[in-house]
Amino acid sequence: MMKKLFLGTALFCTAVLLCAFDLVKEGKTVSVSLPENASEAEKFAKEELETFLAKISKVPVNGKLAGKILLGTPATRKDLPAKVKEKLEKSPNDAFYLYSPSADVLYIAGKDPKCVLYGVHALLEKLGVRFFYPGELGEEIPEKDFLSLPEPDEFQAADFKYRTFNVCGTSSDFISTFVWMARNKMQVTGGRDWQLPKLRTKEAKQRFRDSLGVGESCGGHEWAMRAIPKSMFKDHPEYFVLKEGKRVCEGRVERCYSNSEVKRLAVEYYKKALRKNPSANIVIIAHDASDAFCQCEKCREMGTYQGKYSVSNLFHRFNKGVLDEVLEEFPDAVVNIFAYWNYRPAPEAPEVKYDYKNAVLLYASHQRCNAHAFTVKNVCNKSFVEEMLRWKDRCPAFGIYDYRYDAPNHYVPYEWVIAEDFPLFRKMNVIRWQDETVSFLGYSSKDPAGADKARSNWQGHYMSAKMLWNSSLDPVKLMEETYDIYYGKASPAMKKYHAYRKQLWDAAPGHSAIGGMDRAAYCLLTPGAEEKLQAYLEEALKTADTEKAKKRILQDRAFLEKYWKTGAEKLRKRLSSAKEILPEYNDGKIVIDGKHDEKVWLKARTLTDLVTREQKDAAEKTFLRVAYDKENLYIAVNAENKKAWSKVKAKAVKHDGAVWSDDSIELQIVPPDQEGKYYHIIVNTLGTVYDSKCFASTFDTKWDSQAEVKVLEKDKTWNYEIRIPFASLGSVPGALPWRLHLMRTVTNLQPPTTSEWTSIDGLRPYQPDSYRRMVFGKDLIRNGNFAVMGESKIDGKKVPFPQFWSLAGSKSYKIIPTATGNQVWTSGNFNCGFGVPKGLESGKNYHLVIRAKGPGTMSIGTWSWEGYQPRTNHRRLSSPRYKLTDKFEDYTFTFPCLPAESYVVLWIYGTKTIENVSCTIK
Repeated sequence: MMKKLFLGTALFCTAVLLCAFDLVKEGKTVSVSLPENASEAEKFAKEELETFLAKISKVPVNGKLAGKILLGTPATRKDLPAKVKEKLEKSPNDAFYLYSPSADVLYIAGKDPKCVLYGVHALLEKLGVRFFYPGELGEEIPEKDFLSLPEPDEFQAADFKYRTFNVCGTSSDFISTFVWMARNKMQVTGGRDWQLPKLRTKEAKQRFRDSLGVGESCGGHEWAMRAIPKSMFKDHPEYFVLKEGKRVCEGRVERCYSNSEVKRLAVEYYKKALRKNPSANIVIIAHDASDAFCQCEKCREMGTYQGKYSVSNLFHRFNKGVLDEVLEEFPDAVVNIFAYWNYRPAPEAPEVKYDYKNAVLLYASHQRCNAHAFTVKNVCNKSFVEEMLRWKDRCPAFGIYDYRYDAPNHYVPYEWVIAEDFPLFRKMNVIRWQDETVSFLGYSSKDPAGADKARSNWQGHYMSAKMLWNSSLDPVKLMEETYDIYYGKASPAMKKYHAYRKQLWDAAPGHSAIGGMDRAAYCLLTPGAEEKLQAYLEEALKTADTEKAKKRILQDRAFLEKYWKTGAEKLRKRLSSAKEILPEYNDGKIVIDGKHDEKVWLKARTLTDLVTREQKDAAEKTFLRVAYDKENLYIAVNAENKKAWSKVKAKAVKHDGAVWSDDSIELQIVPPDQEGKYYHIIVNTLGTVYDSKCFASTFDTKWDSQAEVKVLEKDKTWNYEIRIPFASLGSVPGALPWRLHLMRTVTNLQPPTTSEWTSIDGLRPYQPDSYRRMVFGKDLIRNGNFAVMGESKIDGKKVPFPQFWSLAGSKSYKIIPTATGNQVWTSGNFNCGFGVPKGLESGKNYHLVIRAKGPGTMSIGTWSWEGYQPRTNHRRLSSPRYKLTDKFEDYTFTFPCLPAESYVVLWIYGTKTIENVSCTIK
C-alpha cells in the first residue's frame, strides 16, 4: 500500500503493525549497509542515520535486530527492487524511495548519492528529528526507546529541479550551514576551499564536498579575470575594455566582447573546465556596473539593434556566440545564464535565444519587494514579473535568484511571502530558485552579527527548504507543527506572539528591497505593540517546560530588541525631528468604537511629540495617528493615564459645553485656501464634543463638525477614535498641504503638580500658520520642511544643512529655525531628488507644491530618467517664473508621471525663502 509522506509531519508507530519495519526495539537496533564502492555521500548518509538513531534511542547502532537498512542508488545497488529502480530513473528531479519489501529489509534508495542522504533525513524526520537551523538550539531530537515504521513504501521527488542558498560573506563556519542545507534536502553549492578553513587538506575539503554532493561550476562574476587575466594587458590591450577613449584593465571591468580572440579565449576557458569535469555547471554572468563594458565602436555595434543600444544586446549576443561553440562539444552541459541588473531585460535582438537542452535563464530579482509576493497583482513587483516572463520564449526553462538577505530587514516573517511565492513559481514553470544568505553560525570580523541575522529569519529559510521540495505543502499546518515542536508547551503563547508580529509587519508601510527602507523599524510604532509582544514572551517563558525552549524564547526576545526596538527608536527620533504628519489612506471600513483594531491604525505613523509650553516632556504619554478616505478624516489618540492620582475630571455632558476644563484632547484642523479659517474640536473622556469654526481667536460654535466619536478606556489608557466628514470642513484632500494641531489636558496627576497641558511642539492654540503640515498621499519629497539637519559641503567646508538637500550655483543661504522645522533662504539653485514609486498608473500627475516668499521670482526645473544602470530616456521640464510676494504662498507645478521613470531631480531657482516643499501623485 502506497502512503503519501507529508513533509513536516511526524509519524510514529506505537505498536508493531503488519509489515512494519522496526528500527529500535528493547535496546537492539537494525544494521545499516552500504553498497560496494560507496560514494562519500552514501557514506555520510550512513553516518547521519547511525548518529541520530543513537541519539534518539540512546542505543548505539549494534545490528542486533534482524532488520537491515540498505542504502544505495540504481547505479550502486544491484539488488534494488525493479519498481524502486524504475521510479527513480524516470524522475527528472532529485528523488528517493523508502521501501520495505519485508519486515526485515528497508531500502533507502536515491536517484543519485546525495538523494540517498535526502532519503535518510526524510526517515529521520518521520521519527521526529528536525533541523530548524544549524546548531544545537536549532535541532530537535526526540528520545524514544522504540522506533518503527508502518508499511514503508514512499516515493518522493523534488518540485524544483535546482534548490539552493548562495552562502555569501565571510565566516569562520560555513560547514554547519552547508550540512543544514543537505539535511533539509537542499542542494549545496559553494564549498570553496576558503570557506572550509577547519578542513586542513585539499583532500579533506574535497571529501566534504563529495559527501554533500557539491557540484563544480565554471564562469561567474570573475570569469574574465580567469579566462583573460590582467597579465595579458601588456601584450594585448585590445582584449580589454575601451573607456573614455582608453583601453583599461583596472577595476570591475569585462573584456572587449567584439574582439574575436576574446571570444576564442572564453570558449576555450569553458571547454577546458568541462573537459576536466563534464558535469560542471556553466555560470554566465558579468559585473553589474554600467561602465564595466567596452565602449569601442564594434562593441557599441554589437549592442545595437534597430538603432538602439543596450547592455543586454551586447552581453547576451556575446555569450550566445560563446555557448553555441562550447555546447557543440558538450551538448549535455548545464548552463545558467543570468539576467542580471543592467543586462536583465530581454535583449531587443530577436536572434538571442538560449534554446539548449539544459539551459536555465536565472532572473536576478534585485529590486523586487520581499514583503509582497512576486506577482503582477502586487504593484511593487508587477514590472519585474512582466520583465521576467518576457524571457520565456528565449530559454526553455528559467529560475529566480532572490536577494532577501540583502534587504535591510531582519527578524521579519518572510516565510509567508515565500509560502505564496513558491506555488506561483511552479505555475510559471520556474525550475530553479536560490537566495543569498550568510552562515547561521560562525564569526566574521567584517560583520560579527552576520550569523545572527540569518538565525533571526530562520523560519523563512526553513519554509524555503520545505516548499522547494514540495510546493503544495500547507504552510499554515507546517508552521503550526513547527512551533509545537520548537517551543513545546510554550507554543500557544509563541504562536500568538508570531501572529501579532506578522500582523505588525503586514501593516507596516513601504516595502523591503535591496537598498530600501528598514520596514521592520515601523513595526513597534503602533502604541502598545512592544508591550503586547513582551507580554506574550513573558507568558511563554512561564509555560516553557524545557531549558532549550526557554533559550529559544530568549533568543526571540534578543532579536526583537536588536532588529525591531533599536530600529523603532531611531525611526521615532527621525520622525519626531521631521515634524510632519502623514495620514494613512484607508481602503477598508473603520468602525468608530475606540478599539483601534483596523489594519489602517497599525499602518498609520504615530506622532508622540506632545510637550509642555516649557518644552518639557509630558508626564503622561499621548499618541496620535491620522487616517483618511475620500469622504472622512479619522483621528486615533491613545492618551495614557498611568500616573493618575484620582479619577479623571469629566463634567461636561452637553455639546459645546466647557469640555476644555475636563480631561480632554483638542484638535485644530487647518484646510488650505480658506482665508485663515480653521476648525477646533475638543473631546473629553465621556465623548462630549465641543466644536467651532475659528478665525484668529474668534469662535463660531454654530458650526457642526458632524464628528462621530467614541472614547474607550483600556489598560490605563483613554483611546479616542473620531471620524470627521470632509464636507463639514469645507475641503477635500488635494495637492496642497493641510495643517493639524493636537493638545491635551490632564487633571488627575499625582501631587504636587496635579494638572498638565501639553501640545505638539508645545505650541499654544490659535496659531494656525505655525502648526505642522499634513500631506495627503505619499509625499515624495524627503525632509520637505527642512526640519532634519545633516551636513553639506559648501565652499569647501562641511556645514549644517537640511538633509537630502543641496545647493548649486550661488552658495548664499540662511537657515531660519521655526517651531515646525526650518525655513531656507538662498539665492542659489536649491535641489533634491526622489525615487519614483513603482507601478504608477498612466494618466497620473505629479503635484509639486512649494511654499515660499521673496522679493523677486522663482522657477522650477526637473530632470528625470528611466532605469538604474544605465540611465535612459532622460526628460527635462521647467516651469514659468513665479512672481513672489512678501508673504508665504503656495506655488504648484504639475507635470505628468511616466510609469517607466525611476528617479526625479528637482531644482528651485531664484532668490527666495522656502518654508516647505511637497510632491504627491494624483
